Amino acid sequence: MIFPDRRTALHTLLLLLPPLTLTLLAFLTLARMDPARMVVSAPLEALATVTPEPAQRAAAWLQQGAAHQARGDYRAAEEAYRAALAVDDRLAAGYGGLGSLYVAMARPDDAVAMYRRAIALTPETAEWWRNLGVVQANQGELAAAAAALERAVALAGDQAAWHFELGQVYAATQRQRPARQAFQQALALDPSLQAAVEAQLAALAAGL
Repeated sequence: MIFPDRRTALHTLLLLLPPLTLTLLAFLTLARMDPARMVVSAPLEALATVTPEPAQRAAAWLQQGAAHQARGDYRAAEEAYRAALAVDDRLAAGYGGLGSLYVAMARPDDAVAMYRRAIALTPETAEWWRNLGVVQANQGELAAAAAALERAVALAGDQAAWHFELGQVYAATQRQRPARQAFQQALALDPSLQAAVEAQLAALAAGL
């Protein structure tokens, strides 16, 4: 940059000093931070307070919750999901996130409660029904699990694994015909399941 005189150059330099100082301070602050914390922990509060739109704030909290959960920091994940719900208590994904978190934390009753709240808000979301059904099946609530998984495959019939899971629930309740149908549908959608389906069908034939 070329200046016509020293006075103009000095004036321009004074204008540039504040942003340059802030940039330097920001750089020094980042240099002192733990890189592992910069990815998840550092933006957590900022995203919730700086982002102006409630929907964006809630989405930011959800992303942080999922990131914490992936790292195994379940306490921070729960706080983030609940922060999202504090912004919008009708955010189905917040309850769904808590449901998946409680499954990971071996809290099935809490997971069921959260999935039911998510379903109450968005009953056409197949994932909530499937997740609810799996938790209920693991708890031995097979009739409820079958109903939830039936709803899931009715909403998203292209999910081979879900048909397979439904077949397993039918088989566990001695409903052999619908079990076979579910397993065959799973195989039709995903041929890589052939060995698993054949094993399930053989078990059905043997009455196991």
